[in-house]
Amino acid sequence: MEERDVSTPVDSNSQTSDRPSYLASLDDALAGRHELVETIVAAFRSSQEPMPVVVKKQIAKLKACDSSESFLSSGQLASMLPILLSFRKSDPTRFVDLLSSYVAVNTKKRMGSVRFWTYPLILTILLFAILFAQAWIVSPVFEDMFMDFDLKLPPATKFLFWINRSIREYLMFAIILIVLLIATVSVFRNLLGVFAERFQHWSTVRWLTNGTNANLIAMHHFAASLAASTEIGIPLGTALSLAGAASQRSYFEKSTASLEPSLSGTSLGTDPNRFPAMLQNVLHSGVGVAAKVQALYCLSEVYRDRALLRKRKSLAAAQPFVIVVIGALIGFITITLFLPLIGLVTSLS
Repeated sequence: MEERDVSTPVDSNSQTSDRPSYLASLDDALAGRHELVETIVAAFRSSQEPMPVVVKKQIAKLKACDSSESFLSSGQLASMLPILLSFRKSDPTRFVDLLSSYVAVNTKKRMGSVRFWTYPLILTILLFAILFAQAWIVSPVFEDMFMDFDLKLPPATKFLFWINRSIREYLMFAIILIVLLIATVSVFRNLLGVFAERFQHWSTVRWLTNGTNANLIAMHHFAASLAASTEIGIPLGTALSLAGAASQRSYFEKSTASLEPSLSGTSLGTDPNRFPAMLQNVLHSGVGVAAKVQALYCLSEVYRDRALLRKRKSLAAAQPFVIVVIGALIGFITITLFLPLIGLVTSLS
């Protein structure tokens, strides 16, 4: 992930003698950044999951960050603000929860995914083995028999025999075609994500992508960063800029940047529909700072839980889908081969 710079109003304040209190709070938190890095590394090690490149870059950037001004000017560190501020506080419960969330949303659970996809992968390999076996062994027998009886073959049977002949005659081409098909599906899926992020300002695209896993994780980072910024008294414009950078989504970064000139109090400007209704309700509520901070942290947990649950459901739906596809293909082959036999038996009787 490329580093993004967040222009904040603290640059001019840092030159004055009376630094804002939130800068002092952030300086105190940065004093324990090396211990925090060790804790994060230990958390990833205990989770038995590989540390993503994004986290490694954030850790390296955090080690080199020695002032609150440099921290606030680096968009790459914005998502680490909640765990940084809660690390040295007397209440460890919030820190443990934030650290668990940080590890959960920044890992792809590769080991679990390998174990999960083992069974569908075995079924898929078995499916291709059956397809190639029937193309080389079963199909020629049926094709010769149907030609001997001079049967009028249904279109589905003709199509199956054409596929089998193509596989026998162009085996390497068939393998390359299957590989290209899988690669095309993967690339097309990634292109959909890029297209959705680029054109999310369109209301239709935004409506279609509101509940995606990427948006849910982005809003988790957004709400948690905004809560941490509000807790130490960072001005709303700067807090929203940090939250937009923490989301790691260009749509939310641009949205917060466009709102800054029109900010007044807790208003979200003239186009609040860019943000979820739950976030608007929290920001527009008249409760105190402590209650608002707690509500934002709870909101970030809601987005996190929804993202992780959606991911588990997506994985759980993959195995039945693979089985259904395999069953449909085998059923198609069986029916297309036996349709001419049914016509033959009927004519003989």
